[in-house]
Amino acid sequence: MKKFLLLLLSPFLFSQNNFTVNVNNIKDGDSVRVIVQKSSESLLKKWINASDSPTAAVFSLSEGSWAVKLDATGYTYPSQQVVSIPNDTAITFGLTEATDGNYSYNWRDDGSAAGHATQSYVAEPTEIVVINNTVSVPTNFSSIKLRTEYGVILSDDIEPWSNEDAYRLYKMFANLPDNPYGEGTKVDYSSGENVRGVFYLSEDEIYEDISIQEIDGIRYATVSQSAFTYADPQIVKLDGIRGKFFSKRLYHAVVNFVTNFAQDVQALNNLARDSFGIRFLNPGDELETLMNEDSSNFQEFYNSEKLEILAMFE
Repeated sequence: MKKFLLLLLSPFLFSQNNFTVNVNNIKDGDSVRVIVQKSSESLLKKWINASDSPTAAVFSLSEGSWAVKLDATGYTYPSQQVVSIPNDTAITFGLTEATDGNYSYNWRDDGSAAGHATQSYVAEPTEIVVINNTVSVPTNFSSIKLRTEYGVILSDDIEPWSNEDAYRLYKMFANLPDNPYGEGTKVDYSSGENVRGVFYLSEDEIYEDISIQEIDGIRYATVSQSAFTYADPQIVKLDGIRGKFFSKRLYHAVVNFVTNFAQDVQALNNLARDSFGIRFLNPGDELETLMNEDSSNFQEFYNSEKLEILAMFE
């Protein structure tokens, strides 16, 4: 006899509430990104253009506490604000244009993982020619650091990079013991010298969160936005106990890039040794001596297994 289960869903279970973010004083021709995040559950982004009337973004949010912040290069503005849905229905931010003159960058803690950063415009190119390919690039602080310190170029050609996502990727590279370049190393875009790769950001879901294509010896990586959502620890409560929730999807993606999905054996072994003090032994004389067994009793780890082991240690 067949058995059936009928689920009755309450109409209030997935109730959504409109929340408006108003941004004043956007200069003609400029755009501002609004970011709202709910703990480890949701991360939403919208653009507001100066031509919009009103200059506001409307989000459909579930009940609870949401953090609201801006990404507006060339302006100073308030840091992250926490709102309570449905009690709060709107919030207003006022922008102040950064003063002309020398490049300035200011960072301070605001309770979010990336902190509150304001940056005035800098004499950086908005396009870079990598060998024969023209790439539109962001000019935020973390993007510049990625280019100059790691030879990693962020491209806005698919989706624009926010300050937060660029910061997260920069911190991921900074946390890896994998920096072949020292301070002052020249990155030559026209010849491709010391260019490790170009990173695009996509809203699409991608297998392993990253795809890599090599053109003229340069690796072009497309990484999914989903890999960034929980890249920074979020405070959560599980069974009444407060703790930190985070995902290693961005770590997976960057390690796949650095090791070319574990096909670059030297890069993989260096990462294992320098990060965790381990080695992957292959069947051979060393293993026979160590285990006092014939090497035919052992087999090498698959590339996917090596990557999973590194992720477990991490």
